[in-house]
Amino acid sequence: MNSYNFSALNDKEFEALSVDLISQLVGTRVERFKAGRDEGIDGRFFSPDGGRGIVQCKHWLKSGFGPLLSYLKNDELPKINKLKPVRYLLTTTLPLSAAEKDKIQKALHPWILSPQDILGAEDITDLLGKYPTIEQRHFKLWLSSSSAIVAIFNAGILTRSSDRLREISDNAKKFVYTTFHEHAIQKLESLHTIVITGEPGAGKTCLADHLALEYTAKGFAAYFLEHSIQEAEDVYRPDTKQIFLFDDFLGRNYLQALERHEDTHVVNFIKRVGRDATKRFILTSRTTILNQGKQLADVFQIENVQRNEYQIEVRGLSDFDKASILY
Repeated sequence: MNSYNFSALNDKEFEALSVDLISQLVGTRVERFKAGRDEGIDGRFFSPDGGRGIVQCKHWLKSGFGPLLSYLKNDELPKINKLKPVRYLLTTTLPLSAAEKDKIQKALHPWILSPQDILGAEDITDLLGKYPTIEQRHFKLWLSSSSAIVAIFNAGILTRSSDRLREISDNAKKFVYTTFHEHAIQKLESLHTIVITGEPGAGKTCLADHLALEYTAKGFAAYFLEHSIQEAEDVYRPDTKQIFLFDDFLGRNYLQALERHEDTHVVNFIKRVGRDATKRFILTSRTTILNQGKQLADVFQIENVQRNEYQIEVRGLSDFDKASILY
């Protein structure tokens, strides 16, 4: 069974996870609400007879059980008394013993109908095993799971790539899963190669790094190229799950890259990866430099590499994505 590092989630991400799991438990959609004073409601659902159920989520890993119990008695109970729900469910990232659940139920009497309506870290872990699609939907959570970490750091990768992956993994808790990530995964699955373009600061490298991290957690060995496509050729293994990342592949000195026919080598490698279901290839390039390269080398046009391109722009982010990044 997986174990999870719930500290990888912020409070809103834990709330979203809790609502997804509770909706499976109660068999109906659970509403979530915008950030702000929740008045004791992180999630809400209704029974067939119209009775209101309430979900409250407490991401209290650093505080411990004592402060949580005190807060529930002194702050939450008055809110629940006003709400008068027919059912009240509490989730927390704290591990809970049976005795601690009993104390919480007693503190919030009569609103918690059963200790089973109190979900601690162990309960959430069990439910994630029961509903794997929810685990996959919460990107940071499954990347921090024990099996994913083992896959990342035991994939037989080169030292340089291993160090890079460790750095990306350490920063993953600050990464926001946006629509860019979702669309990029779709293109990678379809074509096996993606060329992420955009202006400086758009987030090309960040997106590419976390795509590589996600695939490594799925069992791909990751290789980060620095100088030329020959580095990928040297480690290419048939029938082995591998992902290659070539950041800023034309670089500032794109004329030199074209002189040594790097464009042709890259295009040939893209075609090779496209035929191999066990391979993925991620490239990044500033839009202006890639466009200049296209003007000087027609191999990109001849081989229709444009279909692999995916341009990201800050203005392409939804308001929700921007708010999540700011949060």
